[in-house]
Amino acid sequence: RADVLSQLSWLHEDDFAVATALLEHALAEAGDEPGRTADIHFSLSEIWTVRGDQLRSRAEAQLALADAERAGDSALLAAALAQVFLEDMLCGADVSEEQLARALDLERSVGSLLLRSSPSQVAGIWHFIEGRLDEAETALGRVLAQAEADGIEYWRAEVLLRLSRVAGRRGDAQKAADLAAEGLQIAEQLDLPRPICALLYGCAAAALLIGQADTVRELAGRGMEL
Repeated sequence: RADVLSQLSWLHEDDFAVATALLEHALAEAGDEPGRTADIHFSLSEIWTVRGDQLRSRAEAQLALADAERAGDSALLAAALAQVFLEDMLCGADVSEEQLARALDLERSVGSLLLRSSPSQVAGIWHFIEGRLDEAETALGRVLAQAEADGIEYWRAEVLLRLSRVAGRRGDAQKAADLAAEGLQIAEQLDLPRPICALLYGCAAAALLIGQADTVRELAGRGMEL
């Protein structure tokens, strides 16, 4: 029952209140099975990030990590370690690069994490923020290759946006535009509003670098309306 409720939450990922309620119901049904509860806490962490409550998201990530350690599931542990690192970063807390390195080692040992956040993606975000663009591009390239191998279009769109931002910071505006446009095409085919909004932002940011003012206004307007 907990598993079914968790899966239902994915079908409501753009109705955050409903998704949260389903996950909290799932948690109440899960009992003391650390693999299952870790998975639910992880999903709650992701939802609270999107809802803008970073402290609650961080707390859920820490609960996910504690349960993943008890469960001994390497894939779930890798994702939970990366999620805690990400939430620490977003909250402005001290981050542990040793923790991220451990997550990356686990990721290499298990291969695909399917729909869970990839430590390589978190590393890519961290390197981008720190201005280490070569390292960011390498890490994000790993995620893109894995998403393509697993056939997970949702993550392809997400990573193409981040690679577009790396290209834009390098000053390669046309590459940034091409990557964002590819990501937007995927997001529109998936028909998921949140990824579409994110990729419209990426396309508009690239158009701004190129100097296409009318395109920026059109793309930004579409994103704001959506």
